[in-house]
Amino acid sequence: MKHDFAPDPEVSARCADRRVWPPEAFLLIAIFVAVWVIFAVNLIGID
Repeated sequence: MKHDFAPDPEVSARCADRRVWPPEAFLLIAIFVAVWVIFAVNLIGID
C-alpha cells in the first residue's frame, strides 16, 4: 500500500483561495474596528 503525501493541486488551490478574503470580510473588520475605536474614545473621554 503506497501512501502519497504530495499535496493535491485541488486542495492547494482551495487553501490558496481561503487565504484570499472576500470584500465582505474587510468590511466587517472595518466596522468592528470602528465600533471599538468609538467605544475606546467614549471610554477614555476624548471628544
